[in-house]
Amino acid sequence: MKITKYPQSCFLLESKDKKIIIDPGNMVKTYMPEFDINSWKNIDVILITHKHSDHVDSELIKEIQNLNPNVLIYTNTEVVEKLKAENIEANLVKEGGVLEFGKTKVEVTPAQHGFIYLMKGGGFPKENIGFIIDDGEKRIYHTSDTIMFEHELKADIVLAPICGHHIALEPACAIEFVKDDIGAELMIPCHYENENHPIGTEVFEQIAKKIDYTEYKILQNGESLEV
Repeated sequence: MKITKYPQSCFLLESKDKKIIIDPGNMVKTYMPEFDINSWKNIDVILITHKHSDHVDSELIKEIQNLNPNVLIYTNTEVVEKLKAENIEANLVKEGGVLEFGKTKVEVTPAQHGFIYLMKGGGFPKENIGFIIDDGEKRIYHTSDTIMFEHELKADIVLAPICGHHIALEPACAIEFVKDDIGAELMIPCHYENENHPIGTEVFEQIAKKIDYTEYKILQNGESLEV
């Protein structure tokens, strides 16, 4: 499978028969001015974890649909309703659900978004989900914005947030979550571009070095990795 990182938590996963975009949010163009929507031709599936705009941008989704009107969108109730208001149809999925696209399987997982005061009054996502994409060779887990929670999930590669700020995993917890809890062979950090949560990759790498954790790969925006 081929993994390509885009700003914040957006990833393109390409298996042998499907192209899947996860969380195409409004920071893609903000933090990647050279982004060309034509690089997303023939996207088969869009997966969205929760309603925050850095994870779902209706205008960007419409641009994807213009390239492929048959693209399928899967997400939770809050996002289905948000997109419906923009005349975009999406399919509802829930925790524990399984989607199959040819030889590629998608498992819908739990996720627990952290809370900060600025989310009070409707900003906090009542629903939040993650996804495990399984092509029969590798299991790639997109955690969404999540803090630690009890689970029995297993994956080979984890796309994990490191921003902390009480919203999602901070670096040390992210490493513990990926390495000890999930038992993954590789972590790809994400959700660190936003200047309002300035942990970034430098702090992450300092902590990883301190505890001798080397099973990670920092991808630049637009950079790909074959796994």
